[in-house]
Amino acid sequence: MPATLNDLLNNNAGVGAPDAGEDSETGDKDRRTQREFLCLDPFFLNRDAILPAESLGEKQLLRIIGERKKLSKRAKKCPLVKMERENESLVYAKKKQQKCLLSNCQMLVFGLGLVLAAFSIGMMAGGCRAIFSTVMKREMEVVEGSLSYKMWKKTPIPLVLKIYIWNITNHEAFIEGEKPVLQECGPYIWREFHEKKNLSFHQNNTVTYMQQRWWVWDEKLSGNRTRDDIVYTLNPVPISGAWAVRNNAIYIALLNKVFNEVKEQVVRRTTVDEVLFSGFEDPVLDWVQENVIAENGTYHPFLPLMNLPSGIANFHKFGWFYMRNMTLYYDGIFNMMTGSDDIRNVGRIDMWNYTRETSFFSPPCNKVTGSTGEFFEPGLERDKIVFYTSDLCMSLSLHYQKDVKFEGVKAYRFWGSNHTFANSTMVPENECFCVAGTCAPMGLINAESCRMGAPAFVSFPHYFNADPFLLDQVKGLSPNEEKHAFVMDIVPEVGIPINVKARMQINLRVKPYPGEGIMDTRKIDILKAVPDIYLPMLWFEETADVPHNMTRQLKGLQFALSTPTITICLSFLLLVGIIVMTCIVYLSYKVKYRPDDEFDERFPQSIYGSTNGEM
Repeated sequence: MPATLNDLLNNNAGVGAPDAGEDSETGDKDRRTQREFLCLDPFFLNRDAILPAESLGEKQLLRIIGERKKLSKRAKKCPLVKMERENESLVYAKKKQQKCLLSNCQMLVFGLGLVLAAFSIGMMAGGCRAIFSTVMKREMEVVEGSLSYKMWKKTPIPLVLKIYIWNITNHEAFIEGEKPVLQECGPYIWREFHEKKNLSFHQNNTVTYMQQRWWVWDEKLSGNRTRDDIVYTLNPVPISGAWAVRNNAIYIALLNKVFNEVKEQVVRRTTVDEVLFSGFEDPVLDWVQENVIAENGTYHPFLPLMNLPSGIANFHKFGWFYMRNMTLYYDGIFNMMTGSDDIRNVGRIDMWNYTRETSFFSPPCNKVTGSTGEFFEPGLERDKIVFYTSDLCMSLSLHYQKDVKFEGVKAYRFWGSNHTFANSTMVPENECFCVAGTCAPMGLINAESCRMGAPAFVSFPHYFNADPFLLDQVKGLSPNEEKHAFVMDIVPEVGIPINVKARMQINLRVKPYPGEGIMDTRKIDILKAVPDIYLPMLWFEETADVPHNMTRQLKGLQFALSTPTITICLSFLLLVGIIVMTCIVYLSYKVKYRPDDEFDERFPQSIYGSTNGEM
């Protein structure tokens, strides 16, 4: 059968047909040229016409095909060619669209992985600490609305005050010079409450306040002990009066005359309530009020010269806690740092009674420094803590002892070591605690100037961590660390005391005034034979614990900070982020260099035919 024009144009036979060995790319190019050729003349618009090739002549056909380049401009305007090229553009667009859709999804997942990795790195590089510090500062600074403010302003749970009184069982023999035999009576237990009053916040990040304290008798905890129990105790009135004038023979003689006139007693038989809170009457106090303090008193003109202890001049009764219940003035006026500028300053005392240096001790022991006792600097080291106590008018140091756990919360225990009340023989810088030339033995601190002129010396109960010779002066004491040590357990991360057992003992310096003869004016009859000793009067234990709900919070905080839980979680997030980003980079590379044949199976190349060259 003779070849038709269609056959020639489709390269099936005749002139211009490619050899069987030519590749498909050449065939595709020739087919495109043939389709352009169809647009050259209306004669060729009918592709289905069957024309014998011989009718054209070989030369004529070669001439027509040879002129196709000249007519390419016209061929481009051909509808068939335009459709072909539009189809090719559509295929390319679909391929590009497929790649773009994948890239957007990849970018979203890649961004998520990047965020995870960056977040993890930032948190591990200090973000966690920064968040913790911010939250801690907000809750710990003493400003209205913070957690610390609520606890500081008023104790959330009452403190427990246990008082033990030393009863002199051989009081008559003691007056005659024998070693006292002491009996520990107690504990007598009160609930103690604290509340800050007259608050005034200042622009320098401090707050001025007064502290009100009151005590409520706890009959249940006291057991079968009552406030009406009878004890024999040393009378501080004649002891303090004699101590105040001990260096003036004239005043000693006058005081001896007063003691004899009013029949003063060295040892008083009294009740527990009287010796502590309600106070007991004393004839010397009454005589001083009538004859010295009163303006019409006989000795009132000599009042400026007498140097009477304020405890004798200003009170009608004596009691260790007399007139302290519910008062504001006794503890003084505090100025404390709130920690708003720097959380390390929270709870630090700035001034007491409007001064940073007191007159009770010599420099540098007279400096008002340390914490107020409720808060300490976060991030405590295993060294020592310092806090100011208005009861002693001094800053007290407790030293690190060991790590402990209180209700599951890890804490550092600071305690009153043998350096806390050490004298200058052990700690030379403590020489400034000597008062008026009187330095206390090892284990005692001289509180004479702070306690209204009375010869009061403070120690730990049962002379714990004190010079052994103090124990030899009396009978009945048995120091025990578990029962008598001053301890304070502090959570180091936040500087909050979680368990406090403040234990102290009040002792009086008893000094005989025998004189050296009948005419010696330095003799005091009721004190001429008493032993020269430091006599324990009472000791107390003040216990404070944090609320149970706060204990749970502290446990959670320590778990988060001290275990690798957060680090593990952040490391896992970092690993996930890296894996996600790696996978996306790999998939993006694979898609970018995928062969076009993979797309050809999904999108036809031409509206004229498939990839096998069929029209």
